[in-house]
Amino acid sequence: MNDVFINSFGAFLPGEPVSNAAMEQHLGMIGGQPSRHRALVLRQNRIKTRHYALDHEGRPLYTNAEMASRAIKDAIENSEISASQISYLATSTTIADMLLPGLASHVHAELKLPPLEIASFQSVCASALMALKSAYTQIRAGEHQ
Repeated sequence: MNDVFINSFGAFLPGEPVSNAAMEQHLGMIGGQPSRHRALVLRQNRIKTRHYALDHEGRPLYTNAEMASRAIKDAIENSEISASQISYLATSTTIADMLLPGLASHVHAELKLPPLEIASFQSVCASALMALKSAYTQIRAGEHQ
């Protein structure tokens, strides 16, 4: 069994940060009314700004696959490996860009990587851990480096 380590992280945040005060202007109001619970929720979650992959008109700026590929490129830039050394790609999302094929196929295409093994996970909260465990298991078992 191989040891498994996380050697790099990457991130991509779409668009400029949107403050709590501008959140409803950016996303719109429900039924034209401000949220009754907004202040309470924002006070409890302590989030100050958010990044949205939508413009002020609600048009998408990026697909899930584009955002994932940009985060992966950032991780590669911060690592000791090159994109061509990747042999396994596990992705996760709550809602994919399309029903089929899975998100990993789209991210693979965005990255323009050579053929490799892929896995797509889709779930509300647990998909990121599913993808991470899948990658861990593949490396631990010696299937990939």
